Amino acid sequence: MMSDSIPPEVVEQLRRFNEALTILEDTYLKHFSNSLEENAQRPPLEKLEIDLMSVFVINSLYWMLLCTHGQKPKENEVLQNEI
Repeated sequence: MMSDSIPPEVVEQLRRFNEALTILEDTYLKHFSNSLEENAQRPPLEKLEIDLMSVFVINSLYWMLLCTHGQKPKENEVLQNEI
């Protein structure tokens, strides 16, 4: 079995990574499965919430991408400019 050769801490990190991706995907699908016309009919506050969530999702995915490439997001110059 492959997990026999993978250190337990790496398996745990992969499990948490998978959970985070699943949460992002579920949230994304919940709010973005509507058509553009349906989204245009939403109240302004709901549109704002979706826009803020979109920024958070993109930022989170970028954070995860950096982690998968062995970089430390807190030391990333692009993210530091955004924070």
